[in-house]
Amino acid sequence: MLGKIPAGFLSTEEVDLLAYLILLYQEAFAFEEHKRGTFNTEYFPPHEMPTIPHEPWMKKNIRIPLGWMDDILKLLQEQFDSRNTNTPPSSYHSTIFAVEKKSSLLHLVHNLQPLNGVTIRDAGLPPRIDEMIHQFTGWTCYCICNLKSGYDTGWSDTSIDLKRHVILMFV
Repeated sequence: MLGKIPAGFLSTEEVDLLAYLILLYQEAFAFEEHKRGTFNTEYFPPHEMPTIPHEPWMKKNIRIPLGWMDDILKLLQEQFDSRNTNTPPSSYHSTIFAVEKKSSLLHLVHNLQPLNGVTIRDAGLPPRIDEMIHQFTGWTCYCICNLKSGYDTGWSDTSIDLKRHVILMFV
């Protein structure tokens, strides 16, 4: 992992610090889907997603090629088993489709355009750090970001009808 850092990008001391932190907190990294988890709701309360008044939507999925069906079912079962996905108890159904990566692995893509259309804040805009930075005053933060992992690190507020079946992004 450290061998992928371009030469000169980090100083020797920074690479040593990174190696030390990775070794010290190795249990915090999940390289397999079933080892991933979510943030504790005691520290990170459920995310409230404000929306405008709207009707629930029921979008049809793009058909999955029959040759991929077994792989997709296995992928979905792994996500259910790891608790990163659950069965939605609400009336919403967004489009999901599969794409094949260069590595020949399949990846599920969730079309969140209907959700973006009813959220009060445009999800296409970058987050405004100045609105949330005061929470971290006086804290030293080190962060290695993986944008894919950020989508399923917490739960949505159960007081609204948009539940966990919609992937959430926490920044």
